[in-house]
Amino acid sequence: MTPTSPLPPLRLRRNSIRPPVWDVEVEAGSRHIGTNAYVTVNARNADDVPLTIELITSYASRTVAGVVPGKAAYQAFNTRSTLVPAGIATVKVTGTRDGSTVTAQIEAPYGALGG
Repeated sequence: MTPTSPLPPLRLRRNSIRPPVWDVEVEAGSRHIGTNAYVTVNARNADDVPLTIELITSYASRTVAGVVPGKAAYQAFNTRSTLVPAGIATVKVTGTRDGSTVTAQIEAPYGALGG
């Protein structure tokens, strides 16, 4: 090639740079229910296929299978304490795309809660 020659076109396959990501809206929080502090995790399926959603905190986890588009997986995890330090909830999302099982992870922070 000479300096004035055009470069050959760059061809990329769809999703060849990064793995597919599921469209899931995740929120985490902390609140008191009675005398105990709870960590709450809500994950709404905004994608167009049913998903298995696992809500994970340092206190416990819960898996909800078959969450259809527009619906959510929710859990309030009892910390068995009056306080909660700030932390991160993890949501593991699994579904089928183009005949393959695809899993992605989303993190959501939650704030500290005093007694």
